[in-house]
Amino acid sequence: METIIEGLEGVRVYIDDLVVWGSTPQQHDERLLKLLKRVHLSGLKFNKKKCQFGATEITFLGDKLSGDGVEPDHSKVQAILDMPPPTDKKGVLRAMGMVNILGKFILNLSAKTVCADGDNRKPVAYTSRSMTETERRYAQIEKESLGLVFGCEKFHGYVYGLPTFTAEMDHKPLISIIRKNLNDMSPRIQRMMMKLQRYDLDLVYTPGKYIVLVDALSRAPTPVTTSNPVTTAGQLHVRGCGHACELHCLFPPSVGDDAHADCT
Repeated sequence: METIIEGLEGVRVYIDDLVVWGSTPQQHDERLLKLLKRVHLSGLKFNKKKCQFGATEITFLGDKLSGDGVEPDHSKVQAILDMPPPTDKKGVLRAMGMVNILGKFILNLSAKTVCADGDNRKPVAYTSRSMTETERRYAQIEKESLGLVFGCEKFHGYVYGLPTFTAEMDHKPLISIIRKNLNDMSPRIQRMMMKLQRYDLDLVYTPGKYIVLVDALSRAPTPVTTSNPVTTAGQLHVRGCGHACELHCLFPPSVGDDAHADCT
């Protein structure tokens, strides 16, 4: 059908649904006659019972079209309003899919549907930096500790003095090590943990796939010409009105030699 109507102005088709429009009744009729002639020459026929002529508004591909422009189909809007509130992740995704159907009619949709992780968390800052040549030779657990120290010190103004805050890491062994006595740690990790003693933090393990933005900062930096820097990254979330916060820190197990420090 698209081949048949090719070149005709004011005509659109979706599978077997045809729409003809015009700015004036005369323009509409001229376009309609051209379409009918083209269809007749192709040997096709229309079902008269399914045709509408001279309509001032129609519903096409889920949208209401009229002289006033394009509007959402009110039946679809009502279906969304009548949906029961979602109670799980699948329910939220289902509701978001329905909303996206009408997204072009909603101003600032992305801001209104931003994921809050169920507890009103929103990022307020991101940061990352390159490791020095010496730091690149650290053991992996020492690199992870360095990333945690860097994140806390970078966001010192947010987390210092809080009764408690949560720091999320994608390196599980660090969770058990940080709970050990300082005397049971290596000298380098001891020094890092002493820097953290001024913070009342609760370190928890979160797989990297759930800290997507931080993982992207740490694993996909822009190449630079400096000698083999490696990037660590952090992301700060604030919950509520600044009374509590969560810090996400990632240090990748291996990063290419072209990694780049990226601070925002």
